[in-house]
Amino acid sequence: MYVIDLRHFLDTKGAIAPERGPARRMADFVTAVVSHASDYDRCGDAPGPLCFRCRVRDRLPVETSISSDDLVVWQCLACGTSGQVDHWQGSFWDLSQGLQAD
Repeated sequence: MYVIDLRHFLDTKGAIAPERGPARRMADFVTAVVSHASDYDRCGDAPGPLCFRCRVRDRLPVETSISSDDLVVWQCLACGTSGQVDHWQGSFWDLSQGLQAD
């Protein structure tokens, strides 16, 4: 299980800090998981982000949710990889308050 503090992937302005490599790929995945889990207005059958650990031919969407203690949790049913994300509230990817109108 991956235990992730979203702040570790963000710069001082709240944007994704890693520019490339494995850290950037993980940051992109984690922020997609946060967006999916916190978007309460999405269609119920909207697929989650693709699993980053599965082999290319097995890449399947992960299941996401928010736990009772406000952690974003995810699990890939194909490979069994799972994780939890803390300190996601208030980030650019927190969609729990809906999209802001301009």
